[in-house]
Amino acid sequence: MGMEKISASGRDLLPIVVVVSGFQIFVVQQPVPDFLNVIIGTVLVLHGLTLFMLGLESGLFTIGESMATAFARLFTMITVMGYAQVAAWKAARNRNITI
Repeated sequence: MGMEKISASGRDLLPIVVVVSGFQIFVVQQPVPDFLNVIIGTVLVLHGLTLFMLGLESGLFTIGESMATAFARLFTMITVMGYAQVAAWKAARNRNITI
């Protein structure tokens, strides 16, 4: 795991840590029980999130990109064929040809 991946996961996890910490400080107003386990758990969540994102990038994202490319090609072909059909229909109509 590269440090850039871990730091990206840390940036993703930071808002959750801030909200939970703020809730603990301002609402609960009690010391965190077993603070060391909370820190260890946060580090494990950070590493788990990083591994999860690596798995998505190597597996699902590549499949999604190929599906998006195939859909874009199909959509382009359908659009061109539809435009050609409408243009042919209008040209035939202007010349009073029944289709």
